[in-house]
Amino acid sequence: MLNQVILIGRITKDIELKTFTIKNETISKVNFQLAVNSSKDKADFISCISFRKIAENMPKFLKKGSKIAVIGKIKTNFFERDGKKESRTFVIVNNIEFLDNK
Repeated sequence: MLNQVILIGRITKDIELKTFTIKNETISKVNFQLAVNSSKDKADFISCISFRKIAENMPKFLKKGSKIAVIGKIKTNFFERDGKKESRTFVIVNNIEFLDNK
């Protein structure tokens, strides 16, 4: 089955690069929100995650308000917090296109 999403929007805050280690490999990660216009004066705020080279390049070229296109897939994680079942849905980014003309 196909799971692909394409979004165009603006980054809601400055990019913060984080790293973590799995099996002796250091992996770069960026969590960010993308404001995607849904109508003239409304926006949807979509949670996104990028890894490795994409994540490493984001803080070099992007900041709050930067316009980008992302291609990725929808992922939902299920977890328990304080005895309640919860979920979090986000986009795992596979590709980013920088759209600002600067």
